[in-house]
Amino acid sequence: MNVIQPFKRRIIIEAVIKALLVGLLATGLIMVGVAGVSLLVFNHAETMFIIIGIIVSSLAGLITSVIKFLKEKKEKLLQLDKRMDQLGLDERVSTMTEYINDKSYIAQLQREDTIEKVSKLDKRNLKIKLPLRILCFIIVSFLLATTVFSIYIPIKETDVEDNIANQIIQEGLDKIEEIIEDSKADEEIKEELREEIKELENQLNKIDKDETLTEEEKTNAKDKAMLETQDKLQDKIDQENEALKNITKEMQNSDNELVKDLGEALEKQNKDKIDEALDNIKDAINNAENKDQQESIKDDILKDIYDAIIDAPHSELKDAIYDYVVDMDKSETSTDRNEATEDVKQDINNIIETNKTNQEIADTLDQIRQEISGDAQKENNNSMEDMKDSIHNSNANAQDRIDAEEWLDKNNQQIQNEILNNPNLNE
Repeated sequence: MNVIQPFKRRIIIEAVIKALLVGLLATGLIMVGVAGVSLLVFNHAETMFIIIGIIVSSLAGLITSVIKFLKEKKEKLLQLDKRMDQLGLDERVSTMTEYINDKSYIAQLQREDTIEKVSKLDKRNLKIKLPLRILCFIIVSFLLATTVFSIYIPIKETDVEDNIANQIIQEGLDKIEEIIEDSKADEEIKEELREEIKELENQLNKIDKDETLTEEEKTNAKDKAMLETQDKLQDKIDQENEALKNITKEMQNSDNELVKDLGEALEKQNKDKIDEALDNIKDAINNAENKDQQESIKDDILKDIYDAIIDAPHSELKDAIYDYVVDMDKSETSTDRNEATEDVKQDINNIIETNKTNQEIADTLDQIRQEISGDAQKENNNSMEDMKDSIHNSNANAQDRIDAEEWLDKNNQQIQNEILNNPNLNE
């Protein structure tokens, strides 16, 4: 009946609220369990367990809510008659429901009277009951899960050392990400660098998970992986620097002032000066009085530039300038020369910025390796000092203590020499 529908909707809302709260309670209890397992297995809140806990508990909570809603909806609709009668209807709704199929005159009069009474009632008189006890349990369960996740059980000293090394590496990789992000190189180059660093990160993670390696072997393997990436970048840097050095030297030896200016600008790696020098070359050709003079000026300038790059080591810079010489040589209009000039400006600027970025990344990798190497040496010295203290505090006689201390000093020095001479730890 239409007059009862608003009250029925309130009953359904009540069922939805209770079902959601029960689902949240299930979610909280499962999170407590996951937090406990994470604490027992890892001694702290492991990110993987937190993610698993959120996914599993959310799914379990959702399923629980749906099942609870279906059950609550059925039960509360069965109770609707009694709930409405409690609003001062003196069992009219229950009676009407009981004799709903009765066609007698009395039954019809009773239904009409009940409908009239119900239509005058405000649906808000039917209060939505909130299960406050369940709400309290939810708050307690989530607080408990948070507390358990925040507990930290001290781990072994070797694990601490490993964590410190991993932290140094992670902070270094984060810094490299920032270097790439802030770089003025074009997006394609930046993406290539991101892929290279991602590959290194995967290598380091794989080494970490290799249970066949000792902690010392892991440290050496990580150092080797970082050194390989560093060397690869340094080779590119050295190649570009060598080419730049040769090209700028030859250009500055040119008799042509325009070519000499370009060489000086390249040597300083000043973008504005490089752009200005290239624009001056373009203008000198474009502003010639006639076609023959244009060709003569162009030939003189391009010959000197070509002679300056021809014997330089292969590099991105050499290729960019070579392409510029070819494009300018083929150019027949000022538009062609303008395009060739703008292209080489962009190429040279991108090469310089890429080289700077590569250098920053290589330096950061070197810094990471030095920090890890320094920590390893410091930890070794601390361990030796602890052993000395242990000897002096023991019941050994004086001669035994002297012999033991000499042995420790000898081996400590040997280990230090091995670290200093290790090509994987020091360049």
